Amino acid sequence: RLGFREVGKRPDYYKSPDRGPTGALVMRRDLR
Repeated sequence: RLGFREVGKRPDYYKSPDRGPTGALVMRRDLR
């Protein structure tokens, strides 16, 4: 789950197919 924190550094993290829709949701929580 390190990606959650690296979201800010990796804008492609939540866009990756590996993460799926879950990544997008996590990204929003990390940004907020």
